[in-house]
Amino acid sequence: MDGGGDLSRQKTRKFAGLGASVFKVNFEALFPDQYGKKEDVTASQDLIVPEIKENEICTEVEVENTAHHKAIVRGRDSSYNKFKGRFETSISVIMGKFDSLR
Repeated sequence: MDGGGDLSRQKTRKFAGLGASVFKVNFEALFPDQYGKKEDVTASQDLIVPEIKENEICTEVEVENTAHHKAIVRGRDSSYNKFKGRFETSISVIMGKFDSLR
C-alpha cells in the first residue's frame, strides 16, 4: 500500500498480489521425511528462489480507491486462500496414498 497518507483521499490504492503460483509444489517442505533435502546440498542452493512472472495475480495491483474495489480485492484474497488450502490438502492426500502404496 502507499505511504502513511490518508487512503480515503487518494484516487487509487495498491493491494499486494497473491504471491507465487500454488501449482509449484514444494514437496521438500510438505513432506520433509520422504522428500527432504540431502546432506550434500550446499547452503547456496537453499537461497535460490524461483522466478515469479509478473502479472496481476502475483504482483501488486493498483485499483480505484472505492469501497467496491476494496471488497473485490478482499473477496479475491479470501477465495484464493480457500482454493490454495484445498489444493494443498489434495496434494497431501494424494501423496499420502501413493507413499503408502509405495
